[in-house]
Amino acid sequence: MAKIKGGNLSALKGALTKLQSSKNATSIKVNLKGKQLPSIALLDDFDINIKDAIKQAHHQALLLMAEELEIALGIAMESQVWQWDYGNGDIIDTGKLRDSCNIVVTNDSVQIIYGEEYAGIVHYGGYIHPYGNPNVIIYMPARPWVQAVLVGGGPVPQFDIEGTYAKYAEPLVVSLMKSKGYN
Repeated sequence: MAKIKGGNLSALKGALTKLQSSKNATSIKVNLKGKQLPSIALLDDFDINIKDAIKQAHHQALLLMAEELEIALGIAMESQVWQWDYGNGDIIDTGKLRDSCNIVVTNDSVQIIYGEEYAGIVHYGGYIHPYGNPNVIIYMPARPWVQAVLVGGGPVPQFDIEGTYAKYAEPLVVSLMKSKGYN
């Protein structure tokens, strides 16, 4: 499994490019952390109840954002914009790759993990022996749906990480603050 850790979007793009050249990448794991996600590190000056409310709202906002991100990744895979000679232009064949997506949310990160062994070859392209036949080799072109969704530049829309997070975070903070007696 190949891991990607980046401190900002340009680092993430660089890590995705570096991973693309890795010949033994069998799955995709992207860790969004640091400047890619809003930070709650500046809470030291707040009352403990406020800190707890903000931390709870932050985590809930990340969970809700992750749900939308998973939908965006699925839509990207199903979009009939990926140029290759097999299928109808989408990435879906059996659905196993799409269904192997697992998004893990912690207090300070969101990880996108595709666990199927062929995730890397589908995303980054390369040569394969179909059905394990050593006498046949075909080239699978890159269909970088994760990169297109996270950093843009692809045939599908880029996911708005900050905007989606903000859509959930502010109302959650306000609601939790009211529940703790703050107006």
